Amino acid sequence: MTLELWLLASDANPTDQAAPLFPALNGDWCAALQPVMILLGTVFRFYLNSLNLPRGTSWYWYLLGAVCWLGAATIFGITAAAVRDRVLKDGPIPDVDWRRNDATVIDIVIFVQIGYAIVSFTETVVLRCNSTLGSRLSLFKDATYGILDTISKAGLAIYVATRSALR
Repeated sequence: MTLELWLLASDANPTDQAAPLFPALNGDWCAALQPVMILLGTVFRFYLNSLNLPRGTSWYWYLLGAVCWLGAATIFGITAAAVRDRVLKDGPIPDVDWRRNDATVIDIVIFVQIGYAIVSFTETVVLRCNSTLGSRLSLFKDATYGILDTISKAGLAIYVATRSALR
């Protein structure tokens, strides 16, 4: 998905003249960082149970969870900023050949993806405050993740397919 966003960013701004915000990050590096982000999120969510650890658990497990969550959030923020910068670094986007539409779709997908971190953070706070909300919290997470997946992944796939068919 990151590669497709980067390709859309390249189409939205084909000139690529200004210096990038993160010179070392191109589409390949942004995509290569995604499994690292997912691994960090997986350790936080599944191994450390979103920091819903038994009472008396040593402090370093909480520290590890915080580092994993913040690491995943940092990778997301940096790669999202790099994609956004690829679109906007050379000034306003002209309204030709789907360029403005590409930039808008990139903005929507990145904005929607922020929802994953919000749900994860909300789950952690709710579990720390009231660990008896298991089934209701699970329903909230599943419904929210379903909506986020539909908008970001399916929405991007439909846009790209439509764009290819109409070009």
